[in-house]
Amino acid sequence: MMRSPHTSLCALALLAGCTLTTNAGDRVIAERLDLDFTLYAMNPHRGAQLDVALVHPINPDMPIPLASALPAGMPLYELRARARILVPDDNTDTLFPPISVLLPGVVGNEALQVLFYVDSTPLDNLVQPLLVPTDGNSGPNEHTWVKPVPENGELSFTHKAEFQNFYDSEITSMGSDIVLDVPTGVSVAATACLNQQVGMIAKKTIDVRIVLNATSSPEVVGYFKMYATNVLPTAPIKLKGIADNGSTYLISPGVDGVGKPSSPSTPSSATGLTIPFDQWFPIEAAALATCLAM
Repeated sequence: MMRSPHTSLCALALLAGCTLTTNAGDRVIAERLDLDFTLYAMNPHRGAQLDVALVHPINPDMPIPLASALPAGMPLYELRARARILVPDDNTDTLFPPISVLLPGVVGNEALQVLFYVDSTPLDNLVQPLLVPTDGNSGPNEHTWVKPVPENGELSFTHKAEFQNFYDSEITSMGSDIVLDVPTGVSVAATACLNQQVGMIAKKTIDVRIVLNATSSPEVVGYFKMYATNVLPTAPIKLKGIADNGSTYLISPGVDGVGKPSSPSTPSSATGLTIPFDQWFPIEAAALATCLAM
């Protein structure tokens, strides 16, 4: 069978998206597009953890839920990818840096939404959208929002106090968690040394992409980013529900938007996948040893 020349052209544009017209009126989407999500004016949450879940709504025609005191219902979404971002800890109220979430090749021919929230209690890693005080007045606890993803994968959000609720029980996960380990139980001096390394390694950002190492087309399922103004979290970072038991993953770190060599394929298990600190954080072995010895 003769291979279509259009297919070869699209293969050159992998992860960048490709739209082909083969005959008049015949439109074919041959490649997947990037999710390019930019958040503005997030300075009320400087230094906090922002969780972004890319999901497929099981019923795409269902209206986006408004904030209410209704209990969590049956699963409404299927998880496709997840990101954790440390909001910049920047003291500038004006021109606060926008937050960019870029996931290559995750937008295909299905309806998608982003469910995102500021995790004020990152140790439990749970969405807690409602607080019902003893006086009976209900209101949002953690700030939660829902936005549809356009066909081109590009969307933006400016911080606002209008919330849309979602719950963990409404998201059908891909499996267990992928965890980015951080040094714990170390001395105050070691912690200070590691945080100093953040500013020495990066001028702007440190990030890591978790890539499902499928044989046909690698797919980004997890993403973490922190800024040079942040300090390292004091507890491991969880990317909830994206580890498929038995699958292998590539760990691809980056500094200031430039990728570093990926780690070897790492298989997950029924309990998930824990990635050692030195596999995702781009620190020299000697510098890490020096800090941990303090």
